[in-house]
Amino acid sequence: MAKHRGIALVILAALLALSACSAPAAGETDYTPIQIAAVIADSQSDLPELTASVAGDDFFSAYVQDYYELEPEAVIDGVVCYAGGVQACELAVLTAADPSGADAVRQALLGYVERRAAAFAGYVPEQAAMVESAEVVVSGSTAALLICPDPSAGSEAFLSCFGSDAPPFSAQTQFVSAQTGEVVMADAPTAESDADPYDRDAVLQAWQTGDPSGLSDKNRAVYDRCQQIIDEVITGDMTDFEKELAVHDWIIDWAEYDSDTLSHAPDFEPDPDNDNPYGLLVNQKAVCLGYTSTFQLLMDMLGIECITVEGTAYGETEAHAWNQVQLDGEWYAVDVTWDDPVSFGRVSERTAHTYFNVTSEFLRWTDHQWDEDSVPEAEGTTYVWQP
Repeated sequence: MAKHRGIALVILAALLALSACSAPAAGETDYTPIQIAAVIADSQSDLPELTASVAGDDFFSAYVQDYYELEPEAVIDGVVCYAGGVQACELAVLTAADPSGADAVRQALLGYVERRAAAFAGYVPEQAAMVESAEVVVSGSTAALLICPDPSAGSEAFLSCFGSDAPPFSAQTQFVSAQTGEVVMADAPTAESDADPYDRDAVLQAWQTGDPSGLSDKNRAVYDRCQQIIDEVITGDMTDFEKELAVHDWIIDWAEYDSDTLSHAPDFEPDPDNDNPYGLLVNQKAVCLGYTSTFQLLMDMLGIECITVEGTAYGETEAHAWNQVQLDGEWYAVDVTWDDPVSFGRVSERTAHTYFNVTSEFLRWTDHQWDEDSVPEAEGTTYVWQP
């Protein structure tokens, strides 16, 4: 069911007032940017709640500059409507000073679509697919970004707002304003500094000696959780392959990708420990480094040869990390993060093991990049997942 209808509108009513000027020529419109966005939203059958930031808001200027990579003077009016959390849906209507400027805006928005798709790729496949099918359309001096379920319908709705035959404004969609007092644009989310950081060496030393008493609070919590997991899913008669699979499956059943790292909303709150085992084991939130460092730690505790590979994905545009394990002398690649995609439905067993014990060649085919001279080639095929 669409969630965008009937949302409280906290934006000056003047933004929705129609201009009293004469009928516009082709490529021109009497609609304001937020009215055009409302018409586009009305064309969609299933949109999440959208928050709007209009020209003049602090957040709007920062958003256009930081995310669309446009200089503030390139846009003289506009609105950005975005969904929070893991939802990629986004509508933007931006007005340039003249038609030639609109083409530059269009190119910037197309670049943004590529970067946004990279941010979602592997982590939230359903949303990544929507971003990849996005459209950017232009009429006169106005460009529109359409990351939505039906960009074709959105494009038609956008174009209907221009020219002398544009109908009177009657869209029903309303937006929530992003401007609540002064909005300050935060930098890209990163882990906050912590007086009690994760210390892998200290945790492993405690594991080897059997004495965790000297660990800090957070590292003791990591140690205790790992002990619980091993007691829960590992038995003495398991092979290294069976232990590895049990750990992999426990992680993807327990944790979820920290989707707040994908949000551009000003109030998003990524877990500050999402890049280490504390975030995954205790808070159930992780990004790729959280998944890989947890898998690495548990493999180390179980005595299974394992390394962490830090590379990139999506055409070298996004930092990414995964692991490799050695079983009976052969290396296998494991991308636990991409085996745990954010989904709005049940993830199949096959999907949850797509990147379990695969070859380096498979990773190349699936858009992973890394320094191949510093990482052993994963060529093992004996210990692969079987449905």
